[in-house]
Amino acid sequence: MSKQGRIWGAGFCGVALVISASLAGAGPDTGGYAGEVLAVDKGAGRIVVGDMGPLLDNGKSEIARRNIQVTPSTQFVKVKRANDTAPTGFGGDYVETPLPSWEIQPGDFVTVAVKPARGVPTALKITVVETK
Repeated sequence: MSKQGRIWGAGFCGVALVISASLAGAGPDTGGYAGEVLAVDKGAGRIVVGDMGPLLDNGKSEIARRNIQVTPSTQFVKVKRANDTAPTGFGGDYVETPLPSWEIQPGDFVTVAVKPARGVPTALKITVVETK
């Protein structure tokens, strides 16, 4: 496996842990998406995330474009791996830090906890995953 493949694999595993932890405390009326930011429209208060769909019978996954409404109450955070022992006590664990609102751009890998709604879901928390 190439270095880039290992990085993406580790990133997806980390994101799965991050999103499950984020959504576990979010409550029963929430959902989530994870993937690459495809578009950011601050004026309209929306982002588009390329959400990785389930693994299909042919071994591939499809990317679904998810339009998500961002509100003034949407929380923005960044997670990155600790160089040493994280506050959790585990070496290399993800550490969450606050991020200024709208500090995201196309190409960022994110997890988004959303409140489902008719039409466009509303982002409760956007987590930018540092993959470098």
